[in-house]
Amino acid sequence: MKRVTVWPVLLLALVGGWWLLTRPSGEAAAERIDPSAEPLQEATDRAPFRVRDYRLTPKAEYDISAVVGGTARYRFDPFAAVAPVDAVLTWGALPEAPYSGRVSYDQMTRFYFWSTHAGDLDLRYIATHSANVHLLPATNNLRRALLGLDAGDQVRLRGLLVDVDRDDGVWMRTSTVRTDTGAGACEVFWVERAQIGGTDYR
Repeated sequence: MKRVTVWPVLLLALVGGWWLLTRPSGEAAAERIDPSAEPLQEATDRAPFRVRDYRLTPKAEYDISAVVGGTARYRFDPFAAVAPVDAVLTWGALPEAPYSGRVSYDQMTRFYFWSTHAGDLDLRYIATHSANVHLLPATNNLRRALLGLDAGDQVRLRGLLVDVDRDDGVWMRTSTVRTDTGAGACEVFWVERAQIGGTDYR
């Protein structure tokens, strides 16, 4: 009688189970993403709320369609528990010619840097149509989806721009304009809905 080894079957089941548990659940999106559009920002009367050891104060409703220029994931910094990923978002003409492929984006310690060797590009346009956005997923499903973002993905993200205060006094403030640069210019984005390509996540 042939002996059956069960370890490969168990390993396959474990890997399959892990894949199902870590994969976000989404549905087909009703609309295509238009990264050429300008972000939409509106006033909000949403009250402050708490997430773990953090107080989040809504500053504006926010809706942005963009192409991802790069991502950085965080596990150990003071905000990793609520903002596990930053994404460089690019919109308007920036994802298309003559900018596409001629601008580089790098991220480090919650900051981003762009560079180009092309002397014919509008540098102010690059600065005002790209941003390093701290992404705070509203659900575990969104967390899994946002952690899977990669450069080149088309996204539409909807939610709130928020200020964040941790109970020990550490804080993070959101930008509410697209024209600022340098420290303090990042958007702190509580994401309540994310469309990635043709799939919608909540």
